[in-house]
Amino acid sequence: MEETVTSPPACVFCEILAGRAPATVVAEWPEALAIVPLGPVVDGHVLVIPRVHVEDAATNPAVTAITFGFAARYAREQRRPFNLITSAGPEATQSVTHLHAHYLPRAAGDGLVLPWGDNTRHVTGAEQPAEGSALPRAPASRTGRG
Repeated sequence: MEETVTSPPACVFCEILAGRAPATVVAEWPEALAIVPLGPVVDGHVLVIPRVHVEDAATNPAVTAITFGFAARYAREQRRPFNLITSAGPEATQSVTHLHAHYLPRAAGDGLVLPWGDNTRHVTGAEQPAEGSALPRAPASRTGRG
């Protein structure tokens, strides 16, 4: 019996970069592209993707640094408070296996809860957990996208 070899599914970001898939481009640089995601979680949500295929932030730190440099440049031009976020692996909410930085402009009361829950709580010296115990956590939200 002859074995059939199948190719892995095409990377949607590589398809966008090659011009074979549509995207709303908001900024371009020689090494990266900024696009509007299909399901923005806040108005102004943008993804900054490198023009080379890199699986995640740990795969090629040099490309990660360049990509985040362009994301920071884009953020500076927007003149708004923001988060820059990346994920590595499905357990960390990465849904597209191509490095990408989420630029998320923020506003008071925008309702966006990041994947790790209530990030407004800070542990003070009096609240420090005993060595070896877990930090107190708010319930995790599933509203983030990677």
